[in-house]
Amino acid sequence: MSNNNDAQMKKMIIEQLRWDNRISECDIKVGVKNGEVTLIGEVPTYFAKKVARDDVAKVANYALLIDKLKVKSPKFIYDQKLKKNIESNLFWNLLINENDINVAVKNGIVTLGGTVLFYWQKEKAQENAEIDGVIDVINNIAIVPIRDLADEEIAADIVQALTRDPLVNEADIDVKVKDREVTLTGSIPSWAAFKSATDDVIYTWGVVGLKNDLKLNLTSKK
Repeated sequence: MSNNNDAQMKKMIIEQLRWDNRISECDIKVGVKNGEVTLIGEVPTYFAKKVARDDVAKVANYALLIDKLKVKSPKFIYDQKLKKNIESNLFWNLLINENDINVAVKNGIVTLGGTVLFYWQKEKAQENAEIDGVIDVINNIAIVPIRDLADEEIAADIVQALTRDPLVNEADIDVKVKDREVTLTGSIPSWAAFKSATDDVIYTWGVVGLKNDLKLNLTSKK
Protein backbone atom coordinates (compact mmCIF):
# COMPACT_ATOMS: atom_id res chain seq x y z
CA MET A 1 0.00 0.00 0.00
CA SER A 2 1.38 3.42 -0.98
CA ASN A 3 2.16 6.22 1.44
CA ASN A 4 -0.59 8.26 -0.24
CA ASN A 5 -3.14 5.57 0.56
CA ASP A 6 -1.92 5.43 4.15
CA ALA A 7 -2.19 9.21 4.48
CA GLN A 8 -5.70 9.26 2.99
CA MET A 9 -6.83 6.46 5.30
CA LYS A 10 -5.40 8.24 8.33
CA LYS A 11 -7.19 11.46 7.36
CA MET A 12 -10.53 9.65 7.01
CA ILE A 13 -10.16 7.91 10.36
CA ILE A 14 -9.23 11.11 12.21
CA GLU A 15 -12.17 12.95 10.66
CA GLN A 16 -14.53 10.11 11.64
CA LEU A 17 -13.30 10.06 15.24
CA ARG A 18 -13.65 13.83 15.50
CA TRP A 19 -17.12 13.70 13.97
CA ASP A 20 -18.49 11.10 16.41
CA ASN A 21 -19.79 13.09 19.38
CA ARG A 22 -19.66 9.99 21.57
CA ILE A 23 -15.85 10.10 21.55
CA SER A 24 -14.92 13.45 19.97
CA GLU A 25 -13.42 14.65 23.25
CA CYS A 26 -11.18 11.60 23.61
CA ASP A 27 -7.46 11.93 22.97
CA ILE A 28 -6.95 9.21 20.36
CA LYS A 29 -3.85 9.15 18.16
CA VAL A 30 -4.01 7.35 14.82
CA GLY A 31 -1.14 5.73 12.96
CA VAL A 32 -1.32 4.03 9.56
CA LYS A 33 1.52 2.12 7.91
CA ASN A 34 1.15 -0.28 4.97
CA GLY A 35 -2.60 -0.44 5.60
CA GLU A 36 -2.20 -1.33 9.28
CA VAL A 37 -4.08 1.03 11.60
CA THR A 38 -2.94 1.66 15.17
CA LEU A 39 -5.05 3.46 17.78
CA ILE A 40 -3.23 4.83 20.83
CA GLY A 41 -4.46 6.86 23.79
CA GLU A 42 -6.74 6.85 26.79
CA VAL A 43 -10.53 6.71 26.71
CA PRO A 44 -12.90 7.21 29.64
CA THR A 45 -14.97 4.04 29.23
CA TYR A 46 -14.94 0.59 27.67
CA PHE A 47 -17.86 1.78 25.53
CA ALA A 48 -15.68 4.54 24.01
CA LYS A 49 -13.03 1.96 23.13
CA LYS A 50 -15.60 -0.06 21.18
CA VAL A 51 -16.97 3.04 19.45
CA ALA A 52 -13.50 3.99 18.22
CA ARG A 53 -12.92 0.53 16.75
CA ASP A 54 -16.32 0.57 15.03
CA ASP A 55 -15.64 4.02 13.57
CA VAL A 56 -12.39 2.82 12.02
CA ALA A 57 -14.15 -0.19 10.52
CA LYS A 58 -16.81 2.02 8.95
CA VAL A 59 -14.45 4.21 6.94
CA ALA A 60 -11.15 2.35 6.46
CA ASN A 61 -10.20 -0.57 4.24
CA TYR A 62 -7.44 -1.61 6.63
CA ALA A 63 -5.28 -4.72 6.59
CA LEU A 64 -5.00 -4.89 10.38
CA LEU A 65 -6.37 -2.91 13.32
CA ILE A 66 -4.05 -2.69 16.34
CA ASP A 67 -5.98 -1.43 19.36
CA LYS A 68 -3.68 0.06 22.01
CA LEU A 69 -6.38 2.18 23.60
CA LYS A 70 -6.49 2.04 27.38
CA VAL A 71 -9.52 2.71 29.52
CA LYS A 72 -8.61 5.40 32.04
CA SER A 73 -9.04 4.03 35.51
CA PRO A 74 -11.33 6.19 37.65
CA LYS A 75 -9.97 7.47 40.96
CA PHE A 76 -12.25 5.16 42.89
CA ILE A 77 -13.29 1.75 41.60
CA TYR A 78 -16.09 0.02 43.44
CA ASP A 79 -15.73 -3.57 42.32
CA GLN A 80 -18.73 -4.80 44.28
CA LYS A 81 -20.96 -2.12 42.81
CA LEU A 82 -19.80 -2.98 39.28
CA LYS A 83 -20.44 -6.67 39.98
CA LYS A 84 -23.94 -5.92 41.30
CA ASN A 85 -24.81 -3.76 38.27
CA ILE A 86 -23.57 -6.37 35.81
CA GLU A 87 -25.50 -9.13 37.56
CA SER A 88 -28.59 -6.92 37.45
CA ASN A 89 -28.13 -6.47 33.68
CA LEU A 90 -27.89 -10.23 33.25
CA PHE A 91 -30.98 -10.77 35.43
CA TRP A 92 -33.10 -8.49 33.25
CA ASN A 93 -31.77 -9.96 30.00
CA LEU A 94 -34.41 -12.55 29.18
CA LEU A 95 -32.18 -14.11 26.50
CA ILE A 96 -29.69 -15.35 29.10
CA ASN A 97 -30.06 -17.50 32.21
CA GLU A 98 -28.17 -15.37 34.72
CA ASN A 99 -27.79 -18.36 37.06
CA ASP A 100 -25.43 -19.95 34.52
CA ILE A 101 -23.09 -16.92 34.44
CA ASN A 102 -20.42 -16.14 37.02
CA VAL A 103 -19.21 -12.54 37.43
CA ALA A 104 -15.98 -11.53 39.14
CA VAL A 105 -14.56 -7.99 39.28
CA LYS A 106 -11.10 -6.94 40.44
CA ASN A 107 -9.75 -3.41 40.02
CA GLY A 108 -12.38 -2.69 37.39
CA ILE A 109 -11.52 -5.78 35.29
CA VAL A 110 -14.47 -8.10 34.79
CA THR A 111 -14.11 -11.86 34.34
CA LEU A 112 -17.12 -13.80 33.08
CA GLY A 113 -17.43 -17.55 33.59
CA GLY A 114 -20.07 -20.23 33.35
CA THR A 115 -21.84 -21.80 30.39
CA VAL A 116 -24.37 -20.90 27.71
CA LEU A 117 -26.03 -22.82 24.90
CA PHE A 118 -25.14 -20.49 22.00
CA TYR A 119 -22.24 -18.32 20.90
CA TRP A 120 -24.46 -15.25 20.57
CA GLN A 121 -25.44 -15.61 24.24
CA LYS A 122 -21.76 -15.37 25.16
CA GLU A 123 -21.59 -12.14 23.16
CA LYS A 124 -24.73 -10.77 24.82
CA ALA A 125 -23.36 -11.54 28.27
CA GLN A 126 -20.25 -9.53 27.46
CA GLU A 127 -22.35 -6.60 26.24
CA ASN A 128 -24.14 -6.63 29.61
CA ALA A 129 -20.76 -6.39 31.33
CA GLU A 130 -19.50 -3.42 29.32
CA ILE A 131 -20.76 -0.71 31.66
CA ASP A 132 -19.28 2.58 32.86
CA GLY A 133 -16.40 2.00 35.26
CA VAL A 134 -15.30 -1.25 33.64
CA ILE A 135 -11.71 -1.22 32.36
CA ASP A 136 -11.71 -4.55 30.54
CA VAL A 137 -13.80 -7.71 30.13
CA ILE A 138 -12.33 -11.22 30.07
CA ASN A 139 -14.95 -13.55 28.63
CA ASN A 140 -14.30 -17.13 29.73
CA ILE A 141 -17.88 -18.31 29.23
CA ALA A 142 -17.98 -21.80 27.72
CA ILE A 143 -20.49 -22.82 25.08
CA VAL A 144 -22.21 -26.18 25.49
CA PRO A 145 -24.31 -26.77 22.36
CA ILE A 146 -27.49 -28.80 22.67
CA ARG A 147 -26.95 -30.26 19.20
CA ASP A 148 -23.91 -32.44 18.52
CA LEU A 149 -23.02 -31.41 14.98
CA ALA A 150 -19.92 -32.32 12.98
CA ASP A 151 -17.65 -29.55 11.70
CA GLU A 152 -18.73 -30.32 8.13
CA GLU A 153 -22.40 -29.87 9.02
CA ILE A 154 -21.72 -26.54 10.74
CA ALA A 155 -19.68 -25.30 7.77
CA ALA A 156 -22.44 -26.29 5.34
CA ASP A 157 -25.08 -24.48 7.40
CA ILE A 158 -22.95 -21.32 7.50
CA VAL A 159 -22.34 -21.38 3.75
CA GLN A 160 -26.07 -21.74 3.13
CA ALA A 161 -26.78 -18.80 5.45
CA LEU A 162 -24.21 -16.67 3.59
CA THR A 163 -25.78 -17.68 0.28
CA ARG A 164 -29.18 -16.43 1.47
CA ASP A 165 -27.69 -13.17 2.79
CA PRO A 166 -28.37 -10.27 0.36
CA LEU A 167 -25.54 -8.18 1.83
CA VAL A 168 -22.68 -10.55 1.11
CA ASN A 169 -21.24 -12.52 -1.76
CA GLU A 170 -20.60 -15.98 -0.40
CA ALA A 171 -18.06 -16.67 -3.16
CA ASP A 172 -15.76 -14.06 -1.60
CA ILE A 173 -15.80 -15.70 1.84
CA ASP A 174 -13.92 -18.84 2.89
CA VAL A 175 -15.40 -20.76 5.81
CA LYS A 176 -13.34 -23.19 7.86
CA VAL A 177 -14.57 -25.06 10.94
CA LYS A 178 -12.36 -27.02 13.34
CA ASP A 179 -13.63 -28.37 16.65
CA ARG A 180 -16.78 -26.26 16.08
CA GLU A 181 -14.71 -23.04 15.99
CA VAL A 182 -15.20 -21.01 12.80
CA THR A 183 -12.61 -19.01 10.87
CA LEU A 184 -13.76 -16.58 8.18
CA THR A 185 -11.36 -15.20 5.57
CA GLY A 186 -11.88 -13.20 2.40
CA SER A 187 -13.23 -9.76 1.58
CA ILE A 188 -16.42 -7.93 2.39
CA PRO A 189 -17.83 -4.79 0.70
CA SER A 190 -19.06 -2.82 3.71
CA TRP A 191 -19.27 -2.65 7.48
CA ALA A 192 -22.94 -3.63 7.29
CA ALA A 193 -21.98 -6.70 5.27
CA PHE A 194 -19.24 -7.53 7.78
CA LYS A 195 -21.73 -7.47 10.65
CA SER A 196 -24.30 -9.44 8.66
CA ALA A 197 -21.77 -12.16 7.78
CA THR A 198 -20.77 -12.30 11.45
CA ASP A 199 -24.41 -12.82 12.43
CA ASP A 200 -24.67 -15.61 9.86
CA VAL A 201 -22.00 -17.44 11.83
CA ILE A 202 -22.92 -16.74 15.44
CA TYR A 203 -26.58 -17.70 14.97
CA THR A 204 -25.67 -21.06 13.39
CA TRP A 205 -26.29 -24.18 15.47
CA GLY A 206 -23.18 -25.76 17.01
CA VAL A 207 -20.77 -22.81 16.72
CA VAL A 208 -18.62 -22.32 19.85
CA GLY A 209 -16.09 -19.75 18.61
CA LEU A 210 -15.39 -17.30 15.80
CA LYS A 211 -12.15 -15.91 14.40
CA ASN A 212 -13.24 -13.24 11.95
CA ASP A 213 -10.40 -12.43 9.52
CA LEU A 214 -12.63 -10.84 6.87
CA LYS A 215 -11.12 -7.72 5.33
CA LEU A 216 -13.16 -4.70 4.34
CA ASN A 217 -12.92 -3.90 0.63
CA LEU A 218 -14.77 -0.63 0.19
CA THR A 219 -14.23 -0.67 -3.60
CA SER A 220 -16.05 -3.95 -4.11
CA LYS A 221 -19.76 -4.38 -4.68
CA LYS A 222 -22.15 -7.23 -3.96
